[in-house]
Amino acid sequence: MLSLGGPCFKFIGSVFDFISPSIKKNVFIVFVIFMTLWDIFVPNGTDSMPSVSENVWLYVKGKPYLQEALEKGVVNYSALARMIDREMEGKNFDAVKAALRRLNERLKKERRNVEQKVLKVIRASRLEMRDKIAVIISNRKLDMPVIAVAKSASGYTYIVEENVAERAGYKDFIKIQKNLSMITIISPESLEDTPGVLAYLLSSLAAENINVVEFVSCYKDTLLVFKNADITNAFEILSERLRV
Repeated sequence: MLSLGGPCFKFIGSVFDFISPSIKKNVFIVFVIFMTLWDIFVPNGTDSMPSVSENVWLYVKGKPYLQEALEKGVVNYSALARMIDREMEGKNFDAVKAALRRLNERLKKERRNVEQKVLKVIRASRLEMRDKIAVIISNRKLDMPVIAVAKSASGYTYIVEENVAERAGYKDFIKIQKNLSMITIISPESLEDTPGVLAYLLSSLAAENINVVEFVSCYKDTLLVFKNADITNAFEILSERLRV
């Protein structure tokens, strides 16, 4: 809010000395209305400036690894506050540190809420495994039985059975991968409205250095293709997550 009240009231007070008592009341009412409208419609330049808390949040938001560390409570607040304060070219170390502590509590609460929703979907999901899979990349549409297909600007990706790939020939293939297996995660409909489910499962696989060769999501089904050497470990890890 614009801080003109003090000077303006002093000015009005001095003017009142020269005004008859009969009109003082009307003048005061007009002044109050004027100041109210001023505060509503005239922006204050300092109000538009981000606060320390807002600057800290923008800084952390731009560095996801810091956000995750804060969510997990594994941050040295003093060291991080000094770094942020230095980069913000300010002298607000104490304010930055306090903002980090408040942000930590907020992020932890949000993380708990998200995790509860994610785990609810995961516990209601089930797995199916299938071997003898091939992945074909082609620059045109192919006429063959497929398990799943995805189209993008760079071409078509087909997930098929290995024997289908062998019968199709290779002249229209950009790339073909064999000796693969596939895990299908079948989830409830709430999967579509719950952010973080697939990120949770994929990060669990990445933490064990397991690569997903191809990934296709369709409605309630999530298809993950792995090399045969990884399929057993991948299935065990995903099964553990579904039992959490």
